[in-house]
Amino acid sequence: MRPPFLQPFLNRGGVQRYGLPVHERAAGRAKGARVQEFQRARWFVSRRTGAHVLWGQILERYLRVGGTTSWLGLPRRDQRDVTAGTRADFVHGSLLRSNAHHRVLVRRPFAAEVSSVTAAELPYSYRSGCPVGPSALRKIRVVHREFDGDDHVGTLVVAESVVADMTRVFADAHRAGFAVRRIEKVDRYGGDDVRSMEADNTSAFNCRKVTGNPYRLSQHSYGNAIDINPFENPYVTSSSVYPEGSRSYLDRDNVRPGMVIAGRAVATAFAAEGWYWGARWSNPDYQHFSSNGG
Repeated sequence: MRPPFLQPFLNRGGVQRYGLPVHERAAGRAKGARVQEFQRARWFVSRRTGAHVLWGQILERYLRVGGTTSWLGLPRRDQRDVTAGTRADFVHGSLLRSNAHHRVLVRRPFAAEVSSVTAAELPYSYRSGCPVGPSALRKIRVVHREFDGDDHVGTLVVAESVVADMTRVFADAHRAGFAVRRIEKVDRYGGDDVRSMEADNTSAFNCRKVTGNPYRLSQHSYGNAIDINPFENPYVTSSSVYPEGSRSYLDRDNVRPGMVIAGRAVATAFAAEGWYWGARWSNPDYQHFSSNGG
């Protein structure tokens, strides 16, 4: 019986392009799938996805993230040239060898997975007596573009009432290629807002007082506020700029990656949801958005 990749292999260059066969093996988790390795490429074959070939830097990156056992799954199209570079599509995402970045970038389709959250998952950001409890909060695992150009998945905790707003905002940000350094629960930083800002962490729910004002409860305590890229979007008080070292980003005319700018993706997305931006205050908080203006 002729192997299923033989005719595509011959049609697309054969031995002259891909070299001689090395060996064949089962393809990880995919039942019935096979991998045929050649000297300069690999063919991936299954009844579900067909026969597709990868080579060069895209193949190297695919193997580094786990190959056929990774979250990407099997290739579903051949590697091919596109306007931005060279691309390969998989069952659950893509790899792009970017002409602009000169490296292979991971691309995920936008998704926001919503689930309940428990007090045990919020050991530092929640305590008895907070304005909202875990039953009124939701955890969102959201796809976002990071500064390295890859798509990653981060975790936000927000009030259930603003889940739809937040999902639409991050969908717009991802579509626009807006870079977000990291998205982690503030519990990763012991619930310490200053530590979270210094890590350039985008976060939402945190039952705490206003940083720099111990007499007022932060809007983050209600789960309807978020701080985005704190280093690139500093928080200004009458005496300080948070986080430390971010003062150069007070020059909002010098636009750099990760900055929230009026009229651009993130600012317009929040405005469309009716959220308020802290940049409007006399002491601006460029990182801060809330649903009620607080």
